[in-house]
Amino acid sequence: MRRVLILGILVLLAGCDGPPPKFGKLGGGVGQTPKATITNAAPPLLYTLHKVLDPAVSNMAAYTYLMPQGWRNEDQITWAGGTQPYPVAILAAKSPDKKYALGVYPLIFGTSYSGPMGSGGMPLHNASEAVKTLIAKAKTITNFQVLDEKSQPMESGYGDVGGAQRSADMAVIHCTYSEDGMEREAVIVSRFDNAVMGDQNSQSQTWTLSLQIMAAPPGELMKNKEFLQQSATFFYSAYITPDYYKATNKLTMDSAAANREAGLQRGEQIMKSYWDQQKTNDASAQNFSDSIRGVGRYTDPNGGAPLVLPEGPQYWVDRDGNVASSSDPNYDPNTGGEGGSWTALKGKAK
Repeated sequence: MRRVLILGILVLLAGCDGPPPKFGKLGGGVGQTPKATITNAAPPLLYTLHKVLDPAVSNMAAYTYLMPQGWRNEDQITWAGGTQPYPVAILAAKSPDKKYALGVYPLIFGTSYSGPMGSGGMPLHNASEAVKTLIAKAKTITNFQVLDEKSQPMESGYGDVGGAQRSADMAVIHCTYSEDGMEREAVIVSRFDNAVMGDQNSQSQTWTLSLQIMAAPPGELMKNKEFLQQSATFFYSAYITPDYYKATNKLTMDSAAANREAGLQRGEQIMKSYWDQQKTNDASAQNFSDSIRGVGRYTDPNGGAPLVLPEGPQYWVDRDGNVASSSDPNYDPNTGGEGGSWTALKGKAK
């Protein structure tokens, strides 16, 4: 149930059973041969383990993720009402200057209907249409322009529901827009699941949508290696806690829960596929592919759930669950001035 993006840019209106809210230093001890210095080594990246609490469920820790140290979170969980109440979560983090942003919407749920007595709700048909429709309704976004987009069919997250016609797809939209008085370049990854019942005269539709977003100043999205590594770590580490998963599954549809889990798990795969396709157009796109070229499941020495992180760097974790990473083989946060006690992640979790 790990891995999975966003700035509060989307607002669902009609058809959603109640709308979502607004939208290094050297190691080595006495008597040891000093380790060689690696010149031009990238500085270590430090992450804070952040817990997203749901006040409506006894302030339970609903989601956790790793965000770059010093960033501020803009999380929110609001329960949508109606016949099928469910939690609308926003997992989001921004850099102190607001130039960089990362976020995840694990689940958005909607319905529509049409027939002799009329129609209503929000009918949507695929991931690309869903993203564009919602952004068009967002009051904080202007000058939205699509630079490129890719989509591919996916296996439906819905079960076999009474002969319903099921479909699912994922889309990656590379775009620009204005928000907070700034121009942004972004990649939006979306997964859309759809189930339609009825005939040519009368139909009812249920759909679920999950989103991931990474945004940066124009021209820096694909070229800032540090941000790309931070993005991969953020998405991989996004995690719904087992207790919250069980609690909310009692109140929501199994299909919606399955879609939410898929949204937290698979977005990075289509992201990687997209950037791989862009290599012929922009060699710098290799940076993102390099940042998410693989995933490792590491045993948490604190006894928590397995840590899912992009492979490549060496990782350390402290007693509070915060993480340090570095590509410098000589870096050690225990002697690097970070403070606290850090344990290297070596063993892979099963």
